[in-house]
Amino acid sequence: MKIRLIALMLSALILCAPTAREEAQAVTEPAAEETATVEAAPEIAPIPPAVAATEPKVQEHYFEICEEIPAEKAPEEPTIWREDVPLSTELQATLLTICEEAGVDPLLALGLIQTESNFQPDAVSKSGDYGLCQLNHNYFDPNMTPEENLRAGIGYLGNLLEKHRTTEAALTAYHVGHDDGTRSYAAVVLGHARAWGYGA
Repeated sequence: MKIRLIALMLSALILCAPTAREEAQAVTEPAAEETATVEAAPEIAPIPPAVAATEPKVQEHYFEICEEIPAEKAPEEPTIWREDVPLSTELQATLLTICEEAGVDPLLALGLIQTESNFQPDAVSKSGDYGLCQLNHNYFDPNMTPEENLRAGIGYLGNLLEKHRTTEAALTAYHVGHDDGTRSYAAVVLGHARAWGYGA
């Protein structure tokens, strides 16, 4: 009887006592939590001295690059073409530009302008032709600026020079509206143009 009682007591102790495996887990789990906590908040390593030493050089190189970038150039002011031409610097620049575009000799253009308006931007004829090139108000806007007047007049002359075989015929058509065979107007224009150096 005593032996059976002792056996029952030993069985109860064995069931209630924790196993070695459970004890090992109980010991190691806190350590794992501490390790995880440490790994989640790593210390920030300081910048190595070799890397820190290069920062001033990088900044210096950046400023050198900025200095090498050229600044935008301001638009160049037009220069006078000829001091003896009674037109402003801006109008001379416009005249040269439109002559190049229209294929008209600038000296021939000077002869035309001198004949038509004697270089007066606000000239108006008895028939209502106006401006440096004395444009017909029936075909051209009378509110043109002197620059626009030059562009329209010299551009028109360029078209006539392409259309007609001779300069005389083109000039006559500019004056009359078509080539009627007369050459008196053309002779005057060419005379003024030669005085400016045309054909020399």
